Amino acid sequence: MGKQPTQGLAGDGYRREVFCHATRERVFTAVATIGGLRGWWTPIAAGTTQAGAQLVFGFEDMDETLIMRVDEVVNPSRVRWTCLEHRRASDWSPTTVSFKLRDGGHDGW
Repeated sequence: MGKQPTQGLAGDGYRREVFCHATRERVFTAVATIGGLRGWWTPIAAGTTQAGAQLVFGFEDMDETLIMRVDEVVNPSRVRWTCLEHRRASDWSPTTVSFKLRDGGHDGW
């Protein structure tokens, strides 16, 4: 049995740790490219995933748009965004979303 996800507050925010049975490079592609984001989060994704650019996410059957600024992209270990606008949940601005990727290095994974 693999590790279970952990979550909780980190400082003033929320933190969730997820373990994936995939290479760090593959997970990086999923969180740092438009095609990857369309594959797991929402098919309505547009923009550029380079630092300084903006990403725009929509969600099917929902009047919801999320605009993120890409703050940092370090292949294959980190991605960080800041929410510029969330049309249904204004308290998201200026939430930061970070992906910190590392190899597990255990049990042959």
